[in-house]
Amino acid sequence: MKTQPQPLTIILVVTIVTIAMLSYANARQIGINFIHNKHIEYKEDTSTTYEPSIGTNTLKLNNINIHVMRDFLYRYKDVNSEKWYGVEGGFVARFINGDIATTVTYKSNGEWLYTINSYDNKIMPEELRILVKRAYTGYDILHINEIEAPHHDSPIFLVYIQNTTTIKILRISEGEMEILHDYIRD
Repeated sequence: MKTQPQPLTIILVVTIVTIAMLSYANARQIGINFIHNKHIEYKEDTSTTYEPSIGTNTLKLNNINIHVMRDFLYRYKDVNSEKWYGVEGGFVARFINGDIATTVTYKSNGEWLYTINSYDNKIMPEELRILVKRAYTGYDILHINEIEAPHHDSPIFLVYIQNTTTIKILRISEGEMEILHDYIRD
């Protein structure tokens, strides 16, 4: 007898994969790149490779670029519990504010790359909930990743939904919805 994956396990795995994907995806391609062999490349004009140093110790504030700190303090005035991590080519800050877990990523020169806010369906925007529920009746909304990136006027949402036979990851941007991944349960 096959055991079915637990929704929380799937959310955790997909969230980790999504964060890893987004750490390296060009802002115009957020949410649509794929992972190969746990090594992902963020390619930009400089062809620099960014690879996470997951599991490393947090950084002390004096080891973080001053431009990064200025931007972070401007964006998140009320946050004081963030943890900083060094990644090749940049910095990552993570913090939890209420029911929202936030990851903010910068290049080493201080340029903001993106922000991911992760939360459950209790605090998802109502217009987003209506859009998903109309298109996918009979599905439960499990988790949302709200992605803010340069050159995007509105956030990109990755919405994780499930019913008894399927788990889907939807990408919603500027009112348009597409299926990124569609998993069939055994």
